[in-house]
Amino acid sequence: MPVSPKDQKLLWAKAAGRCCMPRCRKPLVEASSEHVSSKNVLVGESCHIVSEKRNGPRGRSLLTAEQRNRYPNLIVLCLHHHTVVDQDPKAWPVERLHQIKADHELWVETQLTSATESLADVLYSALVNSATEGLNLAHWDGISDHAIRSLLPVAFVDGVDDFTEQIFKTIWPGEKPQLEQALMNLAARADAFVKHFLPRAYVRHDRFYAEDKRWKSEVRQFELREKLNAESSAWQKTSANLLVNLVVALNEFGDAVRKFLNPRYFYLQGKFTVHDSLGVTNDMRDVHYLPSSYIAIAP
Repeated sequence: MPVSPKDQKLLWAKAAGRCCMPRCRKPLVEASSEHVSSKNVLVGESCHIVSEKRNGPRGRSLLTAEQRNRYPNLIVLCLHHHTVVDQDPKAWPVERLHQIKADHELWVETQLTSATESLADVLYSALVNSATEGLNLAHWDGISDHAIRSLLPVAFVDGVDDFTEQIFKTIWPGEKPQLEQALMNLAARADAFVKHFLPRAYVRHDRFYAEDKRWKSEVRQFELREKLNAESSAWQKTSANLLVNLVVALNEFGDAVRKFLNPRYFYLQGKFTVHDSLGVTNDMRDVHYLPSSYIAIAP
C-alpha cells in the first residue's frame, strides 16, 4: 500500500523539505541540469519509522499495513541518514526517531528567517533562532527540571554562551525596541544564571554540570561541614531565584516574538515554567511553577 499524496504533502511540509536529523537538516531539493524536466532533484526520502515490512528495520510492531504508510509513521531523511537508521536499527529505535521527528517539526515552526522582508527582521529572526536553539527551548521542561536539582547540561551552558556573545555583538536597528529589550534581557538573565552556577560546579561523565559536593566525603570537622552546608543552601536558593528570573524573561521574550515576528512561536506549547518532576520543592510531588515577577537578588 503506497503512501497517500496527502500524507506525503503533510510530511514534507512539516519538515520544510529538510532532513530531520538535528545535526544535518540539509535541504533535500537540489538544482539539476536542463536534462531533468523539473530542474530539481530530490536527495531525500519519506522513510518508515516502523518498516513497511515486518522483517525490515523496526518492523516488529502491532501497526497495520495501512498505519505503516501513514504520516505518523514516516520521517523525512536525507539519503545518508536513511541508510544510517535502517542499517543500525538498535541505535535508532522507534521512540528515538519519533522524538527526532517531533523536535524537527517544532524547529521548523520556530524558524523565522524565511518569511522576513526587512534587514532588521532578518536580524531579529536570527537572534530568536539563536535563543531557541542555544537555550534548548524545545526541551525547556527538562532543562528547568534538571536545574532545580542543581544540574545543567554542558550543551545548554555552551548555548547560553553563544547566544549572549551574539547579543553582545549585535548592532541594534531600533525598529522594534520592545523585542530588542526582551532579547537583551533574556541574554542577561541566562548569563547571570550560568555565571552563578558554574563556580560551584564540575562536569560529570554524563556531560552535566553538577554542584560540587565532593567535600562531603572529605571534610570531617563539624564546624567546617556546617559552614559548607550553609554555603551550599544559600547557593541553591540563589540558583532557584535566578532560574525563576530566567523563566520570567523567557515568557516576556516569547510574548514579544509572538507580537512582533511570529504569532505561532511556541503558541501551542504554551508558557515556559519551572518544572519540578521529582517534587524537590513540593513534598515529592510533580509540579510546574509559572512565576510572574522577578525576584531581587542580593549582591
